[in-house]
Amino acid sequence: MLSRSCLRQLVAVRWSHEASASGASSFSLVHSLPQKPSSRRRSLSTRPSSSDSIFSKRESAWEHVFSDVQDRPSPYTASQSHRGPQQSMTARESSAFNEMFEMIFDAVTAQESGTTSVSSSDSAVGVGRGGINDLIGKLRKHPRRLKWFSDSDEILDRQKEAMDLCTTDHELLEWATREVFGESQRYENEARKAISAAAVSGTLGDLPMLQPPTYPHLVALLMRAFRDKYNDPHLALSIFDHARHLSIASYVFGCSTQAYNELIETRWKSFRDLKGVHDGLEEMKVNGVKVDSRTRKIVEEVRREVGGQHLWVEESELGSGEIWNLLAKIEQLVAKTPTKASVPTATQQPTKWDVWKTTNLEDAEGDEWGFDRWETPDKRSSPRRTVSNDRRRSSSFGLKA
Repeated sequence: MLSRSCLRQLVAVRWSHEASASGASSFSLVHSLPQKPSSRRRSLSTRPSSSDSIFSKRESAWEHVFSDVQDRPSPYTASQSHRGPQQSMTARESSAFNEMFEMIFDAVTAQESGTTSVSSSDSAVGVGRGGINDLIGKLRKHPRRLKWFSDSDEILDRQKEAMDLCTTDHELLEWATREVFGESQRYENEARKAISAAAVSGTLGDLPMLQPPTYPHLVALLMRAFRDKYNDPHLALSIFDHARHLSIASYVFGCSTQAYNELIETRWKSFRDLKGVHDGLEEMKVNGVKVDSRTRKIVEEVRREVGGQHLWVEESELGSGEIWNLLAKIEQLVAKTPTKASVPTATQQPTKWDVWKTTNLEDAEGDEWGFDRWETPDKRSSPRRTVSNDRRRSSSFGLKA
């Protein structure tokens, strides 16, 4: 008799032959029956065997790892165009634009309705005529002053760049003669012509400026450049002297606080001219030029160096007392003036908590105490005082001594 294992193998072989002959799928009864491991198990399977390995050249071993990855573009793409900072319009600008839009809409509505002719519509929306001209005038009223300041800053920056492009002191001097002092004279001539024309006509309009707005800044920058960059303090002093004697307008507008600061710094750092520093500060006070923080800083440096007993030119000509007197005058010239609130009036009475500052410091009559007097004062007057006091007490009680 056949064993059970042999019977199972015969049934499996028969079913496999029938399935392959009928063209059925690669289903095998072997997988549905419980089997024991044997060496002929692989040959009984009807699945198509593949001889390709994962290390074959047809397909990469890591290709199945990235099979589910989809090539999608990044949702956050960087913007290529640079956007400037957003600024909101002012109330005046917004109202002007609203008027402009209303004017345009009214003109379009009138043209569509046919109530106005082409000529009237052209006169209403034409450039330089009608309401558009008034609108442009409104837009130019407010930002005119701001535009002037921005233009002056741009002009000053361009002139600074032109100064930096000069390689020698001779080139810088020629540029200053042509662009700075020549421009000052042109402004003054145009202003004088406008003033004379207004005096003849009797109408006062917008008169031009006597000096360019960048003139005082350029004078100070030229003095600093000649002193520090080209090491020529004499030429720096000559720039100030030339601006002072060029004209009255040049002296008033050009010799400002910045120029005086450069003058004082040049006189001290380059020449140790203490009297020149004093004369410059005194000239500022006479001409009404204000003293700023930089002026006080320069004077503080002068005081420190004088206190450090540095030598200078006047020491051989002036005595040490005269030098300290000059320094005291210099400090007085740059001292801050007290306000009206801080100055006490003559009718102001001292408060109660300030009484000890006045009464106790006054010398009393008959007081024998004094500074550096440690001897005990004479006390012979004290018995007399006690006797008189005893007599007053006895008389008050009706007794006689």
